Amino acid sequence: MKVAKGKEQVAQPEESNELHEKADAAALRIAELQRDRQKVALDRAESNMARLQLKAPIAGMVAQPDRCNRNNSMGKAQEGDQLFRDSRW
Repeated sequence: MKVAKGKEQVAQPEESNELHEKADAAALRIAELQRDRQKVALDRAESNMARLQLKAPIAGMVAQPDRCNRNNSMGKAQEGDQLFRDSRW
């Protein structure tokens, strides 16, 4: 009886260790999947940033004018407006 009880007590931690190892492996896999998902999101964000870069066709300084002529009225530049270099520079 003591031998059987001793074997049972030895088997319980082994089962528990196996379950802990499976849980740890699952947690690691979840972390890997989250890492991969974040990598895809980072790559997408970097790609979007690259597409948003403005590149001047000529060397010089780029500055947003305070006012631009839009439909015969003066106002701030908005998306879609064409801006030209200032002839004073």
